[in-house]
Amino acid sequence: MTLRLGDWRTVLADVDRVDAIITDPPYSPRVAAGYRTDADLRRRGLGYGSVDEAHCVDFVESWRGRNRGWWVVFCDHVAYQWWSGALGAAGLYVFAPVVWVRFCPTPRFGGDGPASVVDYLAIARPRSKPYSVWGSLPGIYYAGHDPQKGMRVGQKPVTTMQALVRDYTRPGDLIVDPHAGSGSTIIAALSEGRRCVAAEIDPAMYAAA
Repeated sequence: MTLRLGDWRTVLADVDRVDAIITDPPYSPRVAAGYRTDADLRRRGLGYGSVDEAHCVDFVESWRGRNRGWWVVFCDHVAYQWWSGALGAAGLYVFAPVVWVRFCPTPRFGGDGPASVVDYLAIARPRSKPYSVWGSLPGIYYAGHDPQKGMRVGQKPVTTMQALVRDYTRPGDLIVDPHAGSGSTIIAALSEGRRCVAAEIDPAMYAAA
């Protein structure tokens, strides 16, 4: 297991071959602003707190020659279009959005409408035969209960990440997570017999991971 502090574009530049990408990057500016993460990260000089279409394209272009397997990217309803477009342009087979359902979501404290209860997963695979006969996979995941993790921004329950690791990788595979957050993907990879290399740009989240 390797966890590096910094921007994935520099600290993971030497990682040249992985078996899958499983990651929870920042969301679109609209959603990130609601979580107050974008302004906070920028204020601390950490480069980015949300993604835009150009970021999604750059990410896919950077990893397309290095990732030989599945792409599993958490996103919101706005960013899903950017991720699916970038993945499709790279020649990958892109699936309809898979959803991750949160239990007991935070209400809209402004009282102006319904709370959001789902996040989306942009999922893609190579068009080669080993992946076209991979097997049937779920179209929905549930948060479940994870006593070791809260539900703050940047955290996904280990139970959720374990399910994704089991579904989209094989034992011994090397997973990359360029947006490690609190380290749920790393923990899940290790617990499921996979290897993981990851990066996190926020020193506080890096320390937690």
